[in-house]
Amino acid sequence: MYLPVTSTEYILIPASGDATGLPVKVAFVLNSEEREPTDLEYHDAAWEGTDIVILVGPDSSVVLPVGEYDVWVQVTGASPVKPVRRAGLTTIGTP
Repeated sequence: MYLPVTSTEYILIPASGDATGLPVKVAFVLNSEEREPTDLEYHDAAWEGTDIVILVGPDSSVVLPVGEYDVWVQVTGASPVKPVRRAGLTTIGTP
C-alpha cells in the first residue's frame, strides 16, 4: 500500500483465524531495519469485520515519516498466547 505523507487514512489489514474481537495492535518498523517491533512501538487498532484497521497520518496518533515500513500485527487478550505476525509493507511517500 502507498500513502502520501500528507494523507490521513485507515489502513486495512486482512486477518485470518478466529481472533476477531480480541484486542489487536499494529506496529510499523522501517523495512531497512530488518527487525521485529518492540512492545512500545505497537498502536491500538480495531476490527472491521475480519480486517484489522488503524488510522495513519498527520491527523492521527500514528504519524510516519517518508519510508517503507513492515507492518506487524499483535493479538492480545488470548492469554497465555500473544501471536505476532508480519502482515505486509506500507510505503509512506511524498505526494
